[in-house]
Amino acid sequence: MKKLINKDNKKKKIIMVCVVLLLITIVYFVPFDFKYVKLRKGYPSVGLSSVEYAERSRTLDDSVCVVLKREGECQKVIQRVSSNQLVSFKCEMSQRKFDFFTTLKWHYYSDEGHYCYVPKWHGVKLPYEDIEKPIDILAKIDCLKIQYYDIDKNKLYKEEDLLPWLKKYDKNNALYGLNIKRIGIVNTNNTVIYCDGKYLKSKTNGYQVYEHVYPYSKDYHNFIEDVDKEGYMDVGTFEELLKENGIKTEGIDYYEGSDLYGELNMDINTEDLPKSNAKLYKVYPGLKKYIGQKGKQVQLHLSGINDPDILVGYFLPDGKKVTYGKKGIKIVGIYFDDKCKYKRKTCKSFQEYLKIKKQAEYDNK
Repeated sequence: MKKLINKDNKKKKIIMVCVVLLLITIVYFVPFDFKYVKLRKGYPSVGLSSVEYAERSRTLDDSVCVVLKREGECQKVIQRVSSNQLVSFKCEMSQRKFDFFTTLKWHYYSDEGHYCYVPKWHGVKLPYEDIEKPIDILAKIDCLKIQYYDIDKNKLYKEEDLLPWLKKYDKNNALYGLNIKRIGIVNTNNTVIYCDGKYLKSKTNGYQVYEHVYPYSKDYHNFIEDVDKEGYMDVGTFEELLKENGIKTEGIDYYEGSDLYGELNMDINTEDLPKSNAKLYKVYPGLKKYIGQKGKQVQLHLSGINDPDILVGYFLPDGKKVTYGKKGIKIVGIYFDDKCKYKRKTCKSFQEYLKIKKQAEYDNK
């Protein structure tokens, strides 16, 4: 009798072990899609469907302003690729649910720097909303579409699905761990898209996908850079000019962005828009209705403007002149650090700034 009971118990244990092993096999070895669930909060990615309003400048420059919903630090930046066309990408991601070791390795460690992958133990799970992409390298792209927006008609007019072409190119790797901040159009003639290390090139029957190769074209390794090119004021000095004119710099970003059409970008949170008598509303009258609103952002895609005095003047009452102060403003930039003989230099005009900057660049060659 006891032998029969022991045999039954052994059978039950064997069955239980088999069931457990079967479950583990199902979780880890069936196709990936079974093991993914949608991120609860989603992944912050502004597509052109988030654009509420677009308006051309009333001045002679070919600039435009765009108002969109603000969705966190990691949102996808909108590009201006022609005088009348904006482009952005709609993205949805999933997160692997069952993988203890991947969770331990990637959710609790972070990479120190973009190019230097040195793991650092954090001890707590890293929040997805504070990083560029989910740390889990097995986060999967569920939706990736390129969207086109007509500025004059103020509407989204075309959408193309890129996911089938990525799937066709590489079923195992192309859809995992993509960084939405490093996806954008880099050539409008043949519609070439840089996709976090890969290129998608438009063909008559869809897109061809191929690996990134040298030499580099204009890609997204430097998606947003501080302005430091010839003929423009760098971001640090521009902030000094804003302060000198009594303008708070919080909520205002000035940068050379990813636009293929235009030179500069400036973002303004709607909470930080100037008072209704500012010159900005003569240039873009439609912005007045957004004064004081929360959770939105104004993007200025600037073309034909290199004078920072014009941009600072947007925040001042119409007719008031921009000042550099009696002593001038401090020049800030890569050639004006503590080791540089120009570190205490000031300028009293934009032209003086350009002259000093040019000399500093020449001396550093």
